[in-house]
Amino acid sequence: ISQTLFDFTRTDQLGNWTECSDTIKTTGMSKAVLVIQKTQLVQRAILFTLFNPRPNRTGYAAVRCDTNFDLSGTNYITIKCRGQGTNYKYKMLLRHRGIDKNGVVYGQVFT
Repeated sequence: ISQTLFDFTRTDQLGNWTECSDTIKTTGMSKAVLVIQKTQLVQRAILFTLFNPRPNRTGYAAVRCDTNFDLSGTNYITIKCRGQGTNYKYKMLLRHRGIDKNGVVYGQVFT
């Protein structure tokens, strides 16, 4: 089974993304923004991050999309992305329906 979870060439799938970086705390200094690059040939999403960890190694720059997918029967997820410049570790988190937003069911780090 093959299924595209996010297609950034479709404008109807862009509005659900919000920033959830550490700037929600008074000491937070990191920032993330998901912007759309649109040319005559292509439309795509670009994630810009400014990661500024605190002395105790805390800090995060993130975007999130609260949506639902039926992943039953899915054996793997493929992430197609390109990096440029200094690349930190990125993490994709999935949550199961009915579990509160802080309850991570699956997380995978990638670079």
